[in-house]
Amino acid sequence: MEKTLTNKKGHPRDRIKALRELFLTMLWMGHRQMAQRLQTYNLTHPQFITLASLVAHGQPVSMRELTEVTFHDAPTMTRIVDRLVKMGLVSRSRRKEDRRVVWVDATSTGQTLIEAIKRDFDREDALGFSLMSAEDLTKMEELLDHILAAYLKYKGEKSGADIEYVKQKLRGFANDPIGFLKSHKIKG
Repeated sequence: MEKTLTNKKGHPRDRIKALRELFLTMLWMGHRQMAQRLQTYNLTHPQFITLASLVAHGQPVSMRELTEVTFHDAPTMTRIVDRLVKMGLVSRSRRKEDRRVVWVDATSTGQTLIEAIKRDFDREDALGFSLMSAEDLTKMEELLDHILAAYLKYKGEKSGADIEYVKQKLRGFANDPIGFLKSHKIKG
């Protein structure tokens, strides 16, 4: 018998488990869909995240900063950047003042590719979300906002005003993940 969340009866622990399972299923499906979409561009998900982060930031970034934003260790990040360099999507350099630091920047080819991917994703996402009513989209947005607020409260934000402030700061992450991490310290 399939468990559903529409049944409001049952023990809260069972409902929480069902929510977690639904959330993990949605994460898996989203990751799978993203991987399939990126295959069209001959990119892996880690390569895309790295390149999109560089394009969004708009200036060279150290390998250390890339590892922080992508959650990859240094050897893995090196392999990802090696492949992107080989594809002509990023360049790598060192500065005279400190030759130990490796800087990475998106090339114009990399920038053009990310712009094309974003245009295609915007078009596909609009089609997917067109299946939802405006009211459902509003409910979804409000619920996700509520979940984020609950998470921040759980992580130690003190008041509603603090939580609202942190939520506003977090919204900047998608526009420039590297710049966001450089300028904000968020608990979690």
